[in-house]
Amino acid sequence: MKKVNKKILLLFPIFILTGCGYGLKEVYPGNVYNSVDYNLNFYKEWNKDLNYHEVEMESESHVLDKDADKVFLSPNDAYFPDHNDYDYADDLDFNDDTRSYGQTFALSKSESSFKYGYLSKLFDGQMFCHGRYELARVQIGESGFAAKTSKELKEYSYFALNFKASLDYRRDGVSTGIPAHNSSIILKINFYCKVNSSTYKRVEFTYPIEHVNTNYSEATNIYTFFGFDLEKYDISRCAGYSIEYELVHDEYIESHGAEYTPSLTHCLLLYEMFLPGSTWH
Repeated sequence: MKKVNKKILLLFPIFILTGCGYGLKEVYPGNVYNSVDYNLNFYKEWNKDLNYHEVEMESESHVLDKDADKVFLSPNDAYFPDHNDYDYADDLDFNDDTRSYGQTFALSKSESSFKYGYLSKLFDGQMFCHGRYELARVQIGESGFAAKTSKELKEYSYFALNFKASLDYRRDGVSTGIPAHNSSIILKINFYCKVNSSTYKRVEFTYPIEHVNTNYSEATNIYTFFGFDLEKYDISRCAGYSIEYELVHDEYIESHGAEYTPSLTHCLLLYEMFLPGSTWH
């Protein structure tokens, strides 16, 4: 076996993304998505087969109704199916006493393929930052991202997403000092269901969220826990998903005027995505 020159290895700076200790083991060069420069951390990757902005595909769209679709916006909402049975705030420990929601329903627990890749941090059960910043989350702009799954969805019950928002929270590692305020968005979730081996049907769900905590100090109660019932919809054979949003307004930008804040960029910080009760094949 040839010996590896250790000096050569030092020429290649690498960053190991660990998903904050849960499942993710993938090597990325340098500071990819983990930069002190806020603008370098936006994840914008769109799988070319799922990019409906460029590829024609069959589609159907649903504007979610709060009651008809059992939309919830907090863990205390009566429409959240498991609000009485699991602990939303305890996302790292799992035992019979806490019954952690995050660790119980982490997608990586029900399907091992979700343990791998950059996006696996969305499926590891860690729902909050815990001081890990970019290592714990996926930062997106309005254009979002789209990704394939390695298997097809067979059974499912509801969808949930834990996130918060920020407006240019730091530059060159220094806080911008923008105070806590609210944003209003229209969230867009797409599921891409296989029609055959090469084509997909897009099933879109949109919902306006009027109060999204933005630039708040860290606490579990400042996150938006959004979800809706899926049982009356057909997303079987889903083999991909995308998350986008439209910024309707931001209190800080509006109070200072567009001319005062031309370089500020809004983002959503995604921590965990759930499809409880799902099976894949």
